[in-house]
Amino acid sequence: MAHAVAKGRRLIIHQALHGYADGHRVLANSANLTPRDTKTLLMLSDISGPGARVDEQGYLTGFPLTESGMYALARTWPAPEMPRPGCVWTHTLLIDFADLAIIKSLSVISSLFRRPQLSSYVDYEKKMILVEQMAALPLTQKDIVWGRRLLAGLYGKPRSRVVAMRQEGGDVEALVLALWSQQWPRLRRAFRFCTWATADRSSDSQHFDLQLLPPVDRSIRTRFHGAVDAESLDGGMDSWLDETVLDLLEPDAQGLRSFLHRLGGDVLRGREGFQPLCRLHQLISVFETDPKALGAAVAILDNELGPNEARVARTVVATAGISHAHGLDHDILEFLFRNIDLVDVTSLEKGADNFGREIWKLDPYRLLSLLESNDTRRIIPERTIAVLQLDELLNGLQRSDALIKPVLERRPELTTQPAFWAIDGLDSEVALSAISGLNELHLPSLEAIIAARRHDLASRCIPRFGSFTVMQVIAPQIDKDNEQEFSHWIREAAYDRYAVAEFMASNTPISRIFLVVLARTLSPDAVPNEYGSDPWWLAMNQATGSASADDMIFLSGYLLCRALGRVSRNVADLARLGFETTYRAIECNKLPYDLWLCLEKRLPMTFPWFDWDRCTRLRSAVIDLFVDRRLAPEVFAHLVDDDHLFFELVRQSCRVYRNRRFLEKVCHALEYEAGDRSFQRISYIQQLLKN
Repeated sequence: MAHAVAKGRRLIIHQALHGYADGHRVLANSANLTPRDTKTLLMLSDISGPGARVDEQGYLTGFPLTESGMYALARTWPAPEMPRPGCVWTHTLLIDFADLAIIKSLSVISSLFRRPQLSSYVDYEKKMILVEQMAALPLTQKDIVWGRRLLAGLYGKPRSRVVAMRQEGGDVEALVLALWSQQWPRLRRAFRFCTWATADRSSDSQHFDLQLLPPVDRSIRTRFHGAVDAESLDGGMDSWLDETVLDLLEPDAQGLRSFLHRLGGDVLRGREGFQPLCRLHQLISVFETDPKALGAAVAILDNELGPNEARVARTVVATAGISHAHGLDHDILEFLFRNIDLVDVTSLEKGADNFGREIWKLDPYRLLSLLESNDTRRIIPERTIAVLQLDELLNGLQRSDALIKPVLERRPELTTQPAFWAIDGLDSEVALSAISGLNELHLPSLEAIIAARRHDLASRCIPRFGSFTVMQVIAPQIDKDNEQEFSHWIREAAYDRYAVAEFMASNTPISRIFLVVLARTLSPDAVPNEYGSDPWWLAMNQATGSASADDMIFLSGYLLCRALGRVSRNVADLARLGFETTYRAIECNKLPYDLWLCLEKRLPMTFPWFDWDRCTRLRSAVIDLFVDRRLAPEVFAHLVDDDHLFFELVRQSCRVYRNRRFLEKVCHALEYEAGDRSFQRISYIQQLLKN
């Protein structure tokens, strides 16, 4: 049910009457019209063509009076009562353009027409008031079939004049008024039509859009040269026509009419804009289900409506596009960027995540360029960067390291991904600076750097993350296969001796290979032990993994060197760890020469003829170590596992008188232990002490 006007609204309608009085002229008029509009009204109120036989119902003519801001809707009747043949009466309703825009069903205006009488024309000099709220005249199925052809002509051939033979048995005027009502205000007030024309009523400056011809004489068609005959059109299978026809039957059932009235206001192309807007309405309704719909809508706006009009339509499509962004291509992206200012803040916030994600896939630069704006457009990159998965961010960052700084400012956790550090051309200084103050990211970021095999960054990472953190990452991972790669990290980290000591004493799992590399990097006395247990002793007790025989020989010799030095507070324990393996290596001449040179400097001086006997010198050094420093005799009692080597140590000790008292303490310590080995060692020591 469509009504003439909104409830309670009263519209003033002016009127004019034309007829014969010594020629066709105006007989009454309630409106002040410009001279040009007065002339137009006079001309078009006359009969619609030579020889026209008008029936008693008359016909309608509609046209704008642009200078006066009014639309003229006229009904013309035959006037046989006049003395001159071919005279007509024409009652014209003059509707202000603003009022014309708000009348929903223009068919109700036809109720205001009154055929004049010869007696008086005074009533036609008064204004009329439209207050009726009547339903639109119903259309029949026959009207719709014929109307589809008219629609196909009007909007399928929008630059052409359209003519058609009047159908018989249908309500021609109701259909034409329904077509007119369907139009948006700008198109409605420019529409020119005549429902009974025997000659083309168009002029050079004013073409009639639609003219209906009497069905009695088909030869009349030849008078409309160049016009499109709607009867030759079948309307095709176009879906936009289906929806438009449905809207004639059930006004605004699918929201088409409201859509046209809302979006047509800034469409300057007249009839040319009707079909694109209809198709646009269909596409917008399926944005959520049809991934190709948005692209098709953008093509309509760019190619059919032009870049300088249809602002409301662009707003609708841009808003819908941002809200349902999925599978964007570059054309759609360009459209949305050009029209992003048209989208309201609420819609922008609602669709920012999906829209931004699509931009990031296509052109990350465009997304980040919005960060430079000072308005609501910043919402899109800010929200997008916040919600993108790390792998999505990384895919975009692969394109250029120029994107890295603004992204890292918002998502510094990217540095915890090995793939981030593997980006070609990565400005590592920018990346490292982004997390310099974020302590919680230091460890995972360093793990990512090492996993990405960015060993070239060692010298840059250590000042920022600290040697402790670097060793914390490397120590559990290093093995024989990656020893060479990690050696550089360890050497860089080892410059901070106190950090090395702290780490070795921190109960962190440490690979034996790590300790070997560290031993090859630092001198035996390099790691401080100013308080507490020796870091090397603690690290060896919690070391994991295995090392080669050669590496263990080197590590044992290194620990023995440290024990013979003056830094460790666990001298006896280190000697226990390193002596036997080192001794056996010397016996077999397998101790690395550089390690022997380090060890030799810590051995006691002997008679020149004994210098060649490295084993004897080493035994003497260890004996002197325990005796001179008063180390725990119970440790000496188990310094070596091999009984023969233990007996050699005891025998050599007995040669020096001052060592005998220490051996007594060793023997006493063994007495508290059970077992055959302890008994044998006690017996051997006692036997030597008796001699």
